[in-house]
Formats: sequence, structure tokens, C-alpha cells
Amino acid sequence: MFLKWNLPGIIWAFFIGYLCSLQGDEIPEVRFLPEGFDKVVHFGLFFILAILMCRGFKNQNDYSLLKKYALPIILLFCSFYGGVIEWFQGNFLIGRAADVYDWVADTVGSGAGFVFFNKIIDGK
Repeated sequence: MFLKWNLPGIIWAFFIGYLCSLQGDEIPEVRFLPEGFDKVVHFGLFFILAILMCRGFKNQNDYSLLKKYALPIILLFCSFYGGVIEWFQGNFLIGRAADVYDWVADTVGSGAGFVFFNKIIDGK
């Protein structure tokens, strides 16, 4: 039951990891987007991740603590995951750099996704 409801979030987390592990020369340069637009992308990726995690945690029945402590678990996981990605980019990828503001966008996006899910989708 856990995997049934959480597989979309797991797949999305791997997709984020894949995108963020591309070398700098593998990312197409888009000149018409404003400076800092990547923060919007980071926000959006983690916004969706938090929504998928909320859905998974709410609907699974294997682990009651995931339902009870969904907010801190999701925020800690997303913030930690975003931080690891930034550290990895800064230390192991050519043409990429660690950016604390990307990490902030990840964390804020996950918080906004949690609030969106609980206020709009789930109606709490």
C-alpha cells in the first residue's frame, strides 16, 4: 500500500535528481528568460514533489506516523534533498555551481506545495 501511493513522488524525486545532475553544457541556454528564472523552476519542482508526497502520505495506511507528522517529514526531506543536490552540483558537476538560493527555492516550494495540498486539494 505504501508504494502504491508513494511511487509517483519517488519517481518525481528521481526525475529532479536526474535534471539537477546534468552537466552545465547539457542544459540548453534560454536567453529570453529573465535572470534568476531557475529559482522558479526549483520552486516548481519541489512544489510538485511536496504535493505528491502529501498525497502518498495521506492515502497510505502502512505507517501512521507519516500521516501524523507529514509536514515536518516532507519539509525535512525536501530541504535535505535540495541541499544534497546543491552540494553535489558544486562539488562534482562541470559547469554547475552550488547556489544557496536554489536550495531556499526548493525548501519554500516544498512548504508551499504542502500548504496548497492541505488547503486546496485536501480542503483542510
